[in-house]
Amino acid sequence: MSSRTSSLISNGTLLQSIESTDYGDFIDNASRRKALAAAQALVRRLQHPIDAVWDVALVYPALYSALKVGVDRNIFSRLDEDDGHPKSTTELACGGDVVVLRRMLRHLAAMNFIDELGPDIWGRTRLSSALTQREVFAHIDFVGDGSQLAFTGLPTFLKEVKYHDPSNATNGNWQRVIGSGKTYFEWLAERPREQQTFWDLMDGVASQPGSWTDVYPVETIFSGNNAHCALVVDVGGAEGRDMQTFVQRFPEASGRVVLQDQQAVIKTVLHLQNEGVIPMAHDFFTEQPIKEYCTIGKIGYPATTRPCLPDRLHGRPEDKAREILQNLKPAFVRGHSRLVVNEVVLPPRGATSDQTSLDLTMMALVSGGERSEEAWSNLIESCGFRVLGFYHSLASREEVIEAELA
Repeated sequence: MSSRTSSLISNGTLLQSIESTDYGDFIDNASRRKALAAAQALVRRLQHPIDAVWDVALVYPALYSALKVGVDRNIFSRLDEDDGHPKSTTELACGGDVVVLRRMLRHLAAMNFIDELGPDIWGRTRLSSALTQREVFAHIDFVGDGSQLAFTGLPTFLKEVKYHDPSNATNGNWQRVIGSGKTYFEWLAERPREQQTFWDLMDGVASQPGSWTDVYPVETIFSGNNAHCALVVDVGGAEGRDMQTFVQRFPEASGRVVLQDQQAVIKTVLHLQNEGVIPMAHDFFTEQPIKEYCTIGKIGYPATTRPCLPDRLHGRPEDKAREILQNLKPAFVRGHSRLVVNEVVLPPRGATSDQTSLDLTMMALVSGGERSEEAWSNLIESCGFRVLGFYHSLASREEVIEAELA
């Protein structure tokens, strides 16, 4: 320990600085994320090795259980009632078992998800208030809906396949876990509740600070574009949050943005037509249909249309990702149309825990994974495109890849 650090600790300055730093203290999301990474690294440096593995073995599994009980019992909503006035354990239990709930609340307070204001008195925090929102608590449900089982089974599966990198979407870890040949998305399609949880989780991811429009030079979309052409075709865009944000930020794009996803998703977002987003049912494993609109003079695909594929390739093995990209090619006009892919790109060194956990999640659930810049270039160019550039910001975990027909 340096003498300066020792001095700061002894007079309390360092601890005061750490304890007073909060989410809203940063000028932008990039600064906040840098500070968060530094704080996480500090925790590891301060931990005894047993502290670190205790977290893995006991602290975080217990936290999942406490959060899940909190969500299921509406504890976080009750903490928000009456303008967040402190509540007793008895008030939060609403006639339920006070002893069980107290034990859960203690761990939530120990993990700073709620405040412990006195014996059996609890207060809300920024995190507990967020857990009243479906796109936030969906992450907790996602763990119980399968990801926990998938991660628990992954080491055994890898041992059985002699640690070869999984690439078969129908014969991987997930199939071993559920005892069926169904892919993860086929399994979801048969379970409406779990599928809704997945979409809610995706909404949460999309709602985070940072957007592809903060990284990509969006002004190029508008320059020289025919007024009757689509500006953006969002392929596999789920419930359209990304395109809603785009139209709100660029009102001149209203009516010229197309949202594509499966019929089951699109039928739930038809109201987006009133917000300038055109919903369209489309399976991205089939040929892109937008080009047909050119013939009848509606939403013509050529000039500078950008099909955007947020988060739709990283969960796919190479053959499936290639199939998606190949289905876009017939709709492209060489020298004009652009492919914009908003995805995680693994750096050669220093990947974040966000990026590495997503990579392992793809391995566990769909035999896929995140890709490096080189891997993305190889994939995209193998489909007849030419990569024009990578756009990155510290404010986001994803990068934007721009390509055109080769």
